[in-house]
Amino acid sequence: MRTETTESGASSVVDRRGGEQLDLPSELIGFEMGWDRDDVLAGNFEALLLQLDCASKALGEKLIARLVETLSSVTESTGNVVHAEGKKFSFEMLVEMLEKIAWSLDDDDELAMPSLLMHPDQTKNLPSEATPEQRAVLNDLMRRKKEELLAKRRRRRLS
Repeated sequence: MRTETTESGASSVVDRRGGEQLDLPSELIGFEMGWDRDDVLAGNFEALLLQLDCASKALGEKLIARLVETLSSVTESTGNVVHAEGKKFSFEMLVEMLEKIAWSLDDDDELAMPSLLMHPDQTKNLPSEATPEQRAVLNDLMRRKKEELLAKRRRRRLS
């Protein structure tokens, strides 16, 4: 059976904090799939579906690994990394991470909470509900982030 190669991505360049640039070249990601000749001749589509399922899982794992690798490279180069250094994940670490992340405003000038990617085991160390003190810290952070974003907007005066 022949091999098909398709390009679906492009390389990127990300600006680092020091003024340099991080080059993210495109990379081929593939998978292998086989269908037994006897199953083909017998028209056994269950065997094909099993092969498709296995191939899609393999491709999915490679795509997720590439996504995490790319995100790690970009966050490391821009300085948006918090090193836990063997410590358990905590609320304080979460706040430190949220401080470093670029936030945004929605169309109604409301603060949009950034997305966080973490291993499910790390979330076990977070409380299910924030204490009043933790809620106050988060509210203060959100207020400051919103003020910063609004201050960055250009103001236009009509005369």
